Amino acid sequence: MKLKKSFLAKIRKPLFILTVSLFAALVFTIGLSSCNSTSRLIPGMEEQKNLDLYNQYMIIADEYFSQKKYDKAKTYYTECLNCEDLYWDAYYKLAKISVLQSDWNGAEEKFKTLLKRDPENSTLKENLAYVYAQKGNKDEAVKIYLELIETSGAKSSFYENLITIYISQKKVSDAEKYLALLKEKFPDTQSIQKFQSAIDALKESMENKENKN
Repeated sequence: MKLKKSFLAKIRKPLFILTVSLFAALVFTIGLSSCNSTSRLIPGMEEQKNLDLYNQYMIIADEYFSQKKYDKAKTYYTECLNCEDLYWDAYYKLAKISVLQSDWNGAEEKFKTLLKRDPENSTLKENLAYVYAQKGNKDEAVKIYLELIETSGAKSSFYENLITIYISQKKVSDAEKYLALLKEKFPDTQSIQKFQSAIDALKESMENKENKN
């Protein structure tokens, strides 16, 4: 039974279609030092050219991301960290790549950094809880999910991931408690029957074990 990932925003699609590898080569060939003498004489033009170039890097990175070429996407997102206007967008997408590549330590570090900047962001908290659970730090994950349910309870995934952890910990009563809440608040959730079956199987297994003893 897998936990559900949650991401803040979808990757933007490029506004036009062309071969990413060729475009990437062309952009890197231009380089950040390509501003001519005229741009140096006009206030703000050089900065705008640099921003335009980093925006092209972001488009390339997003396209690689959509193709699941995460290492290549990471290269261009990392370049965008040099641009103040794009820094946090790129940093967040690097955090997403860390999750997708199961780099749990890197993901934990990045989501903690993002939460320092935006401490009330529930999606960032949910992502950090997911990372904790994947690292095996389930108690920390539970704390976050309980906090999210208490403060908003607005998403079924808060309950679903919490129930998944409780089942893995063989905490039947806790799993049943939050399954009941899931049924009450999100009755159309497709995973309800799956959770009920898992809890019933767990209870039967624990009863059989007790009877043998």
